[in-house]
Amino acid sequence: MDKQGLALTNEEALSILAYLLTSAQGCLREPPDYGVFRLLSAAERLSQAWQPKCSGEMAEFLKDISTNTGPASAKRDVDPQGFSNYIAEMCRILAHNIKQLDQEEDRNEP
Repeated sequence: MDKQGLALTNEEALSILAYLLTSAQGCLREPPDYGVFRLLSAAERLSQAWQPKCSGEMAEFLKDISTNTGPASAKRDVDPQGFSNYIAEMCRILAHNIKQLDQEEDRNEP
C-alpha cells in the first residue's frame, strides 16, 4: 500500500484537532460520562476521514466504526453491557489491524 496517500489533508487534520480540543474544553463543564461519547465521536470522525484512503480489512474496520459507533452509543443507557462489548470488540479488531500492519512492514523491510 502506498503510504504517501494515507496522510490526512490539512483540512481533515485541523477539523479533527478542533473537535478534540473543543471537546476537552467541553468536558470541563459536562458530566464525566460525556468524555466517553466525545472520544467515540472523535474515533468516528477520524475513521470517516481515513477510510477512503484505505482498502481491504482496514477499510472495512473504519467503515464499521463510521457507521456503527453512533447507534452503539445511543443504546448505552438501555444496554450498558452491549455498549461495553461494542467498545471491547472495536479495540480487539484494532489490535488485530495493528498486528497485521506490523507484520506487513516486517515483510517489506529489506
